[in-house]
Amino acid sequence: MNRYDAIGAALIAALLGFVALMAGVAYSVTRPKLVDHKTLCPTDRIVSHTVLLVDRTDPLGKEGDHLLQSTFERIVASLARDERFSIFIIDSNGSKDPPVLFSRCAPSDGDDAHWLYENRRLINRHWKRAFVEPVGIVALRLREPAQASLSPIMETIQAVTRLPTFSPSIGDRTLVIASDFLQNVPAYSHYRSLPDYESFRKSLYAATVETDLTDVKVELVYLPNPKAGSRQTDEHRHFWLRYVSESGAGQMRLTEYELRSHDELLEQCCG
Repeated sequence: MNRYDAIGAALIAALLGFVALMAGVAYSVTRPKLVDHKTLCPTDRIVSHTVLLVDRTDPLGKEGDHLLQSTFERIVASLARDERFSIFIIDSNGSKDPPVLFSRCAPSDGDDAHWLYENRRLINRHWKRAFVEPVGIVALRLREPAQASLSPIMETIQAVTRLPTFSPSIGDRTLVIASDFLQNVPAYSHYRSLPDYESFRKSLYAATVETDLTDVKVELVYLPNPKAGSRQTDEHRHFWLRYVSESGAGQMRLTEYELRSHDELLEQCCG
């Protein structure tokens, strides 16, 4: 081997060594976490949790169906890697242990796959099969007609926010509530009269459904009720914004089927 061949071999060896070193560093930084095989969540700590609470006490109209479907799609697209996503329902029971239909952490979709030692296509396939497709099955189920004699919305919100998996120890919490927001239990019903927040706040019933939403990002997905739409007034929206605001919500958002601005309503409520 002449001098030039030796130099070339040394350069190739150095380059291969550098690539191996960088691959080792990259792997040590991005190596897979230990995850629970059932929930796909990291076993050490969950740092963010988005809960979708879906009202199943009244049937959806066409507009409500579209709004609920778009809500599912928007949430799934916005989830960060390892963020937990849980789906609960509001039914007539209003129990302290609300029914959960889905609860898993979002795995990587492959966009952050390492070019050297990870297969983006296989990672994306796993994301779809283990996460996206099961969410889609639940979404289809929740769009089927349903109805109940009671609608304990406040009781279910309170129950969900008290679950250990949604405790303040989780740094980033989001609560999305998809409902017509027509609370209806024997002690308090929006069907008997249009709600007045001040009267509600001073009532004995209000103390029983007190909810702590401190630092929780809350979105109210306001589903139109085909049979009781006349009760879904701006005053009704204002009531729920006050309820969420005075429960300590860190951020609030009101979403409807119609594209309309709620800036004025939010200013009136929680200025």
